[in-house]
Amino acid sequence: MIDQSSGKISRRMALQSFALAGCVGLTGGRVNAAETDFQNYLMGLRKPDGGFGWSDQPGSHLVATHAVVGCCVALQIKLTNIEMLAEFVRRKHSAARKPPEQKYRDFDLQQIETLQWLGQDVSPLNATVAAWKAPVPYAKQYEKHAYPVLRRQVATLLCRDRLDLPWDDLNEPMRLYMNQRRRPNGSFNNTPNTDGSDGHVVATWWGLQAALLFGQADEMREQLIAWLQACQQTDGGFTWQPNPSMSARSTATYTRAALRSLELLDAKPLDQRAATVFLQSLKNPDNGFAERPGWISNPLSTYHAVDALACLELTAEVDRPPSQLTDTPSPTLADPLPQNLKVFSAQIESHGTGSPRDAVLLAQRLGIHLWGAKNAKPEWMTAAQRIADQDGVAVQFVVADENYGTWIQVPGEGCYSHMSDIMAENTNAAEGALSRGEVLTWEEYRTKRLQPLEIAGGRLIWQFGENENVVRLLLDDSLDRRGFAAISTFHFGNPDFTDTEPFLHLYRGQIPFVALQDAHGQQPWWFADMTTGFRTLFLAEEPSWEGWLKALENNWTIAVRRDARTDHQLLMHSASPSVSNYVMQRLDQWNWWLDGTNSRPMCSVVAISPEETFETGYPAKGISIRVRCAWTNTGKGLLVKPLSKLLNLTVNGQVVETREIRSKSKNGMWDDVYSVYEMPEVAFSKHQVEARVQVLSTGEEIVESIRF
Repeated sequence: MIDQSSGKISRRMALQSFALAGCVGLTGGRVNAAETDFQNYLMGLRKPDGGFGWSDQPGSHLVATHAVVGCCVALQIKLTNIEMLAEFVRRKHSAARKPPEQKYRDFDLQQIETLQWLGQDVSPLNATVAAWKAPVPYAKQYEKHAYPVLRRQVATLLCRDRLDLPWDDLNEPMRLYMNQRRRPNGSFNNTPNTDGSDGHVVATWWGLQAALLFGQADEMREQLIAWLQACQQTDGGFTWQPNPSMSARSTATYTRAALRSLELLDAKPLDQRAATVFLQSLKNPDNGFAERPGWISNPLSTYHAVDALACLELTAEVDRPPSQLTDTPSPTLADPLPQNLKVFSAQIESHGTGSPRDAVLLAQRLGIHLWGAKNAKPEWMTAAQRIADQDGVAVQFVVADENYGTWIQVPGEGCYSHMSDIMAENTNAAEGALSRGEVLTWEEYRTKRLQPLEIAGGRLIWQFGENENVVRLLLDDSLDRRGFAAISTFHFGNPDFTDTEPFLHLYRGQIPFVALQDAHGQQPWWFADMTTGFRTLFLAEEPSWEGWLKALENNWTIAVRRDARTDHQLLMHSASPSVSNYVMQRLDQWNWWLDGTNSRPMCSVVAISPEETFETGYPAKGISIRVRCAWTNTGKGLLVKPLSKLLNLTVNGQVVETREIRSKSKNGMWDDVYSVYEMPEVAFSKHQVEARVQVLSTGEEIVESIRF
């Protein structure tokens, strides 16, 4: 079994190094003001559910809880309500609300370690961990070669080790897997070493822990020590590999991985003082630590800073030279915000297929100002905008496409899809569009797709990725050279990407957070659960494309969600408390869940002419009246449960007989249900149509009417 002091924090060393870094004091065993302030920061992250979480979120998270408990154990900070805390850790796996595509066994490792730090019995987890096999391939629709994510495979071994379980059945496959991931210089990375790529410092830290179990930690020791030492930058911190081709920035995560790896090899960085200066530069006035200097404090970076400092042996107080504290400027966060800004609403990758009339109705009732139509035909966009303009609905339809089946190759990491989600004002952004199956390097992608997109006034949105190392490389490079202009959080298939990819919290205040509809199914009406449930708010003087771009530049976007997936609790992601407070003070400008004009419509009534070929049920001649009632829906746009029913339909004051038409999907669920009244011969005059529907939950009757 691994001596966990090599993978955990030495209390004595942590206290000593933390004190020398000026973060806590050691005054004869008494707690001084600096130490109290740091303790207050940690305890300020405690949540009512018993655990610890991110400062801007109402609930706890396993990763944040592991980080805070790790700091407290290392620095001998007393924790209270241990049983409640332990119960949260046992109960709340980070992927509980939406199992990720890739098995996040590093979450399980954090669960085990946290419970052990709290002195809890972890034997109930034995059966689960003993059943794991390794390695687990990444889903091929997301990584072209199905390369497993290295850290999660190593976590399989470490969980067995922490629980003192045998791992003979993993010996051969895992030993082979790890040997294939080790580079000639001793470092590790995600792809097989045959591709000639170099290692990654975080993958190397995980790889070394596996190598220690296999008795191989000392292999290529001198080469690896030199490689790790070469990752140290002039600011004293460490980046992800020596002389990296992109995003050569020091971070708390990389520095901790490098220092832990060196410690495991019984080695030190070339400049310990500079490393301490860098780690000290991450400390903020709130007494927490950030991932990079000047960024917002968070529990994960704080834990990494504490853990990294424990690896350093210093004998004198370290000053904090201001000249060392340079970093990439963050997006402007005006504080206080200009008071002439209003709150507007955008839906990114909402429907670009199906009924344009239903899309306009939803935009009107839900207060959507920018409707980002996903992979829409130009003719659909034109039809939808024409209807909106004719009906006086203040919505602008813009492009929000996802380039399906395209791939970005990152050396050492693999070849990933779901990396090309664009947003633009019009179809001019089509220049440089990728073809299905196309594989590009990140540099090729920047030239072929990103450059024309930005020239056309468009922006690139980060959707998701379950290999943290590759995601962070691309996001960091985007901060250096522009690239991804926003990060998705709330999503149709995942209540919140920051739950399953918690490292995204590190970018708060640096890259704007948005909600990504990622519409599925054919009809916008049958995706209304999602369209109603979450959106992106933005602050601007006017709800224009220019206002949207300015909001992105200034980090004035707020991802918001309130639906059954959140137990009807309002959740938000914003860049700062000032942005959140500004939005909440103007709730009447964007709230959609109270009674009033921004309520979800219980039925759609449309009059369709032969020319409206995007509309289901368009007639050969004359006019067809189509009525769709509201249902709850699946994330794929299939019908689950009716919310309302049609009582009668009147045309020009006369009740008419309708036909109900239903269609099923391949899995047997309904994919469309509507009633139709056909008027093949219709006089050229004004006509009034009224649909009387009943809300099934309350019995209330509602009348929806149109004129044509």
